[in-house]
Amino acid sequence: MSVLQWCAGGEGADDLKDAELGASIGAVLALLTDRRIEILEELPASMEGQPDRLTFISYTSVFDRRLVTPVDVVDFDATLREFLGKFISIPEGQRTAVAAALDLHYGSALLFEKDLSAAYTLAVAGIEALSRGFGAPPSNWSDWDQSATWDKFARHHKLPSELYDALKAKLMKNQHLRLKETFANYAAYRLPDDFWDDEWNEWIYNVRMPDGVYDGGDWSSRKHVRDYLTVDRDVLRAALRRSYDARSGFVHTGNRSVNTSSELYSQIHASGEDRPLSYACIRSILSRLLREEIDKYDTTDLPDVILTHGRPEDNQKPQDS
Repeated sequence: MSVLQWCAGGEGADDLKDAELGASIGAVLALLTDRRIEILEELPASMEGQPDRLTFISYTSVFDRRLVTPVDVVDFDATLREFLGKFISIPEGQRTAVAAALDLHYGSALLFEKDLSAAYTLAVAGIEALSRGFGAPPSNWSDWDQSATWDKFARHHKLPSELYDALKAKLMKNQHLRLKETFANYAAYRLPDDFWDDEWNEWIYNVRMPDGVYDGGDWSSRKHVRDYLTVDRDVLRAALRRSYDARSGFVHTGNRSVNTSSELYSQIHASGEDRPLSYACIRSILSRLLREEIDKYDTTDLPDVILTHGRPEDNQKPQDS
């Protein structure tokens, strides 16, 4: 690993803007060096009376602290065996959608501290993969988010009803609109009512100063999904459309509408229909939808598979004589 350092002088630095500038510099350096350049997004902290000693603390885990908490799983072998038994029971075509969503969720979890916009896009893509495998495009004109705008357009231009019906049929076959509406409808209405009762548990790590060493931690006050995500499914569907637009903007034009500033805003404001859902909420939806689509199948007995934490040779069955 090579370390590149750059310094910016001046008073009153804005750490969030500095992070965005650092990411832009990283993008340029990655192109010029043909190497992976990692920008460390950290806040400088110091103790009173020791201004010359700085500790740089990463803040990107705040986007979804649950992903970096200690593992708290009981009897993991049995849980994994049950999961795999259900997974192989899924019909092949739909299993492909589930496998794609699993991969996208995993990639998003790996990336969320490094490139939030890219991680967000992968999470949205995971939901989209499930919506294509298990959802259906809306069939009613009023269910489309642009229907009222087109109705106003038709009245303004006095379109004959026969012509306007043909136009609506054409619009509803638009591939992009169908994918977006299928995505929003599937995610908003496939979630079970008890999804909002799921626990939302975050571990807060302690930093021992001035050493700058992580030293244990504590669970924050235990909350639930409803504390972060609207329970109104119509509002949720509208917010999901915004999330899909954020994904499209990043993919097609590089627009990072989901960024550090927007995520910090979401930390203190309830989700609404006027902006994309936070990363933590969109990933929670993907995670629960995956479980819903897998859990509806019965567990199939696995082949002769040994799940072990030891060496393979310690768990081999004796050969029959």
